[in-house]
Amino acid sequence: VAPAAYIETITRYIEEGLTSGWAAILPKLTKALFTMAALYLVSLILTTIYTQLMAHVTQGFLH
Repeated sequence: VAPAAYIETITRYIEEGLTSGWAAILPKLTKALFTMAALYLVSLILTTIYTQLMAHVTQGFLH
């Protein structure tokens, strides 16, 4: 539910930009996009760490 709400917020910014001009919403939109990119990057890093940790644990269990 939270990711859909975040995408909805960005969509709202874009719709607002279409009516009032991009200069009015550019700071908000840029901040939202950087926040989303940072969250995806953190998620990617943590998923990689988890996968490597589970591979290490599994190898230890099999030997």
